[in-house]
Amino acid sequence: MRFFNKDAPPPYTEREENDKRAVEVCGPDPNTATWHPLRYQNSLPEENFFFILIVLILVVSISVFLILFLNKTSSCDYRVANKCLKIYNVSMDHDDAYSTCKGRLLTAKTYSDDVAINTFFRSQSIDNVWMGLKCTGGTVSSCVWDNKFPLNYNSFSPGFPDANLGQCVVYRTSSNDQGEWVSSQYEWMARIVCED
Repeated sequence: MRFFNKDAPPPYTEREENDKRAVEVCGPDPNTATWHPLRYQNSLPEENFFFILIVLILVVSISVFLILFLNKTSSCDYRVANKCLKIYNVSMDHDDAYSTCKGRLLTAKTYSDDVAINTFFRSQSIDNVWMGLKCTGGTVSSCVWDNKFPLNYNSFSPGFPDANLGQCVVYRTSSNDQGEWVSSQYEWMARIVCED
């Protein structure tokens, strides 16, 4: 009769089979020259890498599309002379208008901007609009845009700017003052058009 010891190692062929399974489950034998511990810990199979790469490319592409084409800025009511204009149908004093526009009141820095703005305002029956321009004296050289840039173009009505009437500037489009700028006091009420 043969006795079996439970604690004895299995016969050689069975032990060899178990060692092969252990190597297949755990990875290559660490005693071989080609084994490196980091190579198998953080790597992804090649198929997963390409799948993740394609998904990332799709997500980025869709995000860019949504940002560029579907994200219409709510503050832009109209595009005039390469400007994005937000028009408020209320009149306010200059300080409230400046705050409402966050310091970006209407500007017309070139003749072509001025013509486009005048044409647009007349088509919309908009008159008396605050501009982002202040004049501290009675000459054009005393005028500065809110962003501190000097005034290189102007469309002041004859006799303006006039610091005695106020340091602020209003854009007029009425029949007598088509596209002309006039001086005004801070307290005067005028329409608000913000640039974005």
